[in-house]
Parts: sequence; structure tokens; C-alpha cells
Amino acid sequence: MALSSNSGRNGRQPHDVRRFGSTNERDYTRNRPGRDLKGHSHQSTRRDGKYRSDHNYRTLTGHDTGYSLSGKRRGRSPLGGGGQRRELILAVVAIVALVVLILGISSCARGCSKGSDVTSDSVAASGTGNEADSRVSAGASSELTQKFTTALDSNEKLAKIARSAGDYSDKRLPELALLEPDAISFVASQPNASTKASSYDDEVKQGTYPQLLDWDSRWGNVSYAGSVLAVTGSGPTSLSIAYMGLTGKSDKTPADIASASTSAGYATDSDPFTSDDLFSKGTADLGLTCTGYTPSSDNLYSILSEGGSVVVVKLKKDFDSPYEHWAVVTALNDDNSVTLCDPTSKQASSHTWAMGTIAGNSEGFYALSVSQ
Repeated sequence: MALSSNSGRNGRQPHDVRRFGSTNERDYTRNRPGRDLKGHSHQSTRRDGKYRSDHNYRTLTGHDTGYSLSGKRRGRSPLGGGGQRRELILAVVAIVALVVLILGISSCARGCSKGSDVTSDSVAASGTGNEADSRVSAGASSELTQKFTTALDSNEKLAKIARSAGDYSDKRLPELALLEPDAISFVASQPNASTKASSYDDEVKQGTYPQLLDWDSRWGNVSYAGSVLAVTGSGPTSLSIAYMGLTGKSDKTPADIASASTSAGYATDSDPFTSDDLFSKGTADLGLTCTGYTPSSDNLYSILSEGGSVVVVKLKKDFDSPYEHWAVVTALNDDNSVTLCDPTSKQASSHTWAMGTIAGNSEGFYALSVSQ
């Protein structure tokens, strides 16, 4: 049977697909604009010669990708578009990472600290530390260790004094610990120390004057002049220095002379300073002769150059101490300097002085010698 002719451009009628069908029908409908990959039709538009569709893209498996051809998603999420959501996710991830980093550093710091403690404890426990003093490195020599031990002990005691400074009966006691490092141990133990005096057993030689200090534990806590000898005893201690050097005897300690001074009225509880009378009058009972002089370099030189005498001087406050006190000039040296034994200051007694310096800072001179 012959087919009817077409009346199109090529002179042929187009096939009526509905009537005759076509072996290419599936391909034809698949490739037609406006149809999806499964062949279903949907609304499409043509712009600038290209078809655009509001339908979503689908994958090769047919699943909806969630993105339209125009780059806009139907049913927009409250979080905004894809780009905004990605930025938000990145920000959250960054915050979480920062928190984790901070926690990690903190944990490491605690771990390192524990590690250090464990290491120190392990060294101490293993016995590899300094056997003489665990506070000092094991590599330190015995001499250096001893120096550190002394300094560390003093610092600990000074800290103790500072904590209880307000509990001392006399403010000059904690102050003494600051002025005189060698007095720190005495001051630290003073509140609980015995008030009884001990004998002086050191060797004494005539012509040699011992460096006695007010805060010596053998007498420093004995009551005197409203306080204790450690801070008010410069008079008795100075006279004891002169007595021992001039006579070569040690039977008159600062505590013995303080007791005699109190009994004679040369010191009272209402006055923290020893009266001049202890020297001008009280020395006779010790077998000593006392002569008073006006303070001057000439008088100091004259007394000491004759030999056999010492000069007890009344030093002004703020010379080598915040307080007026007594001391002893014991010798004239070859360079015309003088040796000072100051019972309130070990440092002041550690070097020589110019005669003019001593004379200019004194308010009284008393020359002492052995009675003939």
C-alpha cells in the first residue's frame, strides 16, 4: 500500500505520531525542550534562545539535587541560601576548633605542671638531691650549700617575723631584724625564749675587747629599761665590753651589769636609755676609774694614745642606728683611725672610723681605765 505524500517544504506530510508511532519516538521526546530526564513535561520558558526551567535538577539516578536551573532553591531554608549556610557552618566549625584548642592548651599546662612536681618529688625521693639541704641543687659545693642554707633560713625566719610583727611587745624588736641580719634568728625566737641569762664562757684576754652584741641569746631577752637588753642594753653591754678587755675577766656580763644598773636607778622602766651615771658613778664598783671629757678629736686622740684606757661614747641617733646609744672606742690605729665596738651594730663594728667622725657624732666621752 502506498503512503500519502506530505505537503511540507520537502513536499512530504509530517508523520502523525499519534496515528503511526515511531521507532524514534522515545529519543525524540527525551530531547525535546521542556521535558525532564524521565520524559515528563513541565513548564519551561525561552530566553535569549535558551530554555530555562523552574524545575529542580535531578541526578542521573533521578534524585532531586535541591537546586533549580536558576540557582534558587524552592522552599528556602530559614538559614538562607547555600552560600550563607556554608559560611555559617564554617564559622561554627572555627568556634568549635578554637574551644578545643583552648581546652587542649589548658590541659597541657596542667599536665606539664604535674609533670614538674612529679619530677621534683621523684628526685627528692630517689635521694639524688642535695643531701645537706634539699632546697639547694645537688650540684652545689658544700661551701655554697652552706651559704644558701644560711640565707634561706634567714629569709624564712624574716618572713615569720613579718607575719607576727604586730605581736611583739616592742616595735624595735622586729625592726632589729631588718637593721641587723645577724639578729634575725634571735628576733624570730624571742617571743618564746627564756628570760634567764646564761654565763659568758668565751675566752677573755686583758687588752683584747670582745665584740658583744645586745641581742646575744645569752642575755638579749633579759628585761631592762622597759623592754629587753636586745634593744635597750647598749649601756650595760658597752660597760661589759670595757670591763672584760681592761681586766681580762668575764664575770660581769651585760645581764649582770643591767641588774646592778636597775638596782642603782641608772635605768627605769619609763626610760629606755641608760643614764650617764652608770659610767660616772657605777664603774667604781667594778674596779674601774672614769673621767668625763668633751667630745672632740683631740681628746679622743689624747686618751687613746696614752694606752691603758678606752672611751665609752654616747652616739647620736641616726649615726649608725635610728636611736641614741652607747658604744666603746677601744683602740687608736697606726693610720690614726679608731676601732669601734658598737653593741647595736655588727656592721658598724666591722671597720675602722675616722676620729673626727666619731667625735662629731658623739654627745659624751667617758674614759675608763683600771683603778690603781
